[in-house]
Amino acid sequence: TTLDSILAGFHKGALVILAARPAMGKTALALNLAQNAALLGKAGQAATTRNWATVLKLHALALSVDA
Repeated sequence: TTLDSILAGFHKGALVILAARPAMGKTALALNLAQNAALLGKAGQAATTRNWATVLKLHALALSVDA
């Protein structure tokens, strides 16, 4: 089963919280979900307690995307 079929997709106005132990890939998953939503023309918002500039640069490097 895919994550989409389990969650029945994301719904407008829904608050989605990713929680797990450290170093489990929460930020990578959130960025991947946001990237795929943006490619579909959907808008969203993300919040974190981490330094976003550093996070985005590191994940862009990991994904081999221009930072």
